[in-house]
Amino acid sequence: MGALDRIREALTSARAGAQRRPIADDPGLRHAVRRAAKLAESLTAIVDAGVEQGLRYVESGRGTFTLAFTPFEVATRFGELMRAQGGAWIFTSATLAVGDDFSHFLGRIGAPTANAVRIESPFDFESQAMVYLPEALPDPASREYTSRVVAAALPLVEAAGGRSFLLFTSHRALNEAAHELAMRPGSASGFRCWCRARRRASRCSSAFASSATPCCSAPRASGRASTCVATHSRSS
Repeated sequence: MGALDRIREALTSARAGAQRRPIADDPGLRHAVRRAAKLAESLTAIVDAGVEQGLRYVESGRGTFTLAFTPFEVATRFGELMRAQGGAWIFTSATLAVGDDFSHFLGRIGAPTANAVRIESPFDFESQAMVYLPEALPDPASREYTSRVVAAALPLVEAAGGRSFLLFTSHRALNEAAHELAMRPGSASGFRCWCRARRRASRCSSAFASSATPCCSAPRASGRASTCVATHSRSS
């Protein structure tokens, strides 16, 4: 932490030196003082945080880098923020409860006494959905993984008469799959394939819903017209 301490000291000194000068008529200098104070404050929080409090990391870019800190526990600060802001806070997700128990999530956000309600889905999963997990796929890190996933999904797409939604965890995998589908014999005369990475989301969704036999691929989206939904995951 020696280099970070020196940077913090330099920021503090720069701020103190600027404050000793008349800066009322210099908007640029006033902004620089505020910026130095904010940077020193943020750097102090990152440097002084204990290893049990959160994760310190560096994000690099073209000629720049960012020091960041992600706390492991946000309940206290987030709870204080909600109480200070007031109003109604509504959190909705399919994964907030374990059974009917919301205590874990409510504790993590600093609202242990908040009202919670679990609403059953009207979708009849038992009669209207099936889950298929293909066997013998290669390691997710292998180069042929995406093409093998596409090959495993194609019989399902054909069985569904198109009307399929293929979801991917990255744009790279999405583009690989779109190329793979385009190169397969009969793809041009068979199902229309709409690639979310190459179209606006709204246009892609509209085209998917109106096409008679669509096959849509996207990194994140949902479609009411889909009969078959296939997912691509890089996690092993």
